[in-house]
Amino acid sequence: REKYHTIYLNYFPVEKNVFIPGIPVDFNVYRKNGLEVEEYFGPKREGGKPEPIPEDIQESQIPIVIKNSDISLYRKYLKDLVQECSGSGGISTELRCGIVRENSKLLIKEVLQDPKNGNNIQKSSSVVETLIDNILGQEKTFYNLMKITSYDYYTYNHSINVCTLSIGLGILKNLKRTPDLFELGLGALLHDIGKSLIDPLIINKPGKLTGEEYMIVQGHVAAGMKLLENCRDAIPKNSFFPVLQHHEKLSGFGYPHKLKEQRIHLFGRITAIVDFYDA
Repeated sequence: REKYHTIYLNYFPVEKNVFIPGIPVDFNVYRKNGLEVEEYFGPKREGGKPEPIPEDIQESQIPIVIKNSDISLYRKYLKDLVQECSGSGGISTELRCGIVRENSKLLIKEVLQDPKNGNNIQKSSSVVETLIDNILGQEKTFYNLMKITSYDYYTYNHSINVCTLSIGLGILKNLKRTPDLFELGLGALLHDIGKSLIDPLIINKPGKLTGEEYMIVQGHVAAGMKLLENCRDAIPKNSFFPVLQHHEKLSGFGYPHKLKEQRIHLFGRITAIVDFYDA
């Protein structure tokens, strides 16, 4: 358990579809096989010199990660990649979606690390706007945004998934882009923000929770609402429903308020379905 949390807290999962073979990188990339992390490529293997991305990276079936201390270098790599691809005749849909998703994960990681920062809520809004822009009218884009190769549970990964899928369901329900899709997407993105205040050893426990631990985890709903109350002016009223109601059930056996059927807002119902699906 201790080793699991050491890896969880010190490494950031990255998607292989944003790595172009042959491009040199100045940060280290590791293969994560269960609880074992091994060097894959990067300057550590080359005496400090950037190492080209391997030709076989897209065939690798093992999830890849970077150290949290290298996130700034990874962010710069993504930025440079956009400029390079844009200047060489365009960027493929798959690569563009991969970059959008990775940048979104990085932003949400910041939000969860400092949820009381009002500026981070603005960052959340920009993530939602970007996701909506990329999904509307482009079915292929939606599937590319959901094409992930890292299946470890990270709250920021889950938040992006729930936001993307909620927007997709909202489109199927013929919701308007403004304000409905945005308000739904923002609430879905922030639905688990309360978990940032729960002990990570409990949130990320690799096994069944005890009854006491489960009660503590249930508290993330109230914790999330309390956090967002301080940013009420920056968050639309309807965006609170996914945060408050994503664990309610039509039967009335959900939490925290045991709401039934129509007492659960549409945005709460959509987010509850998606949250259960992606859990």
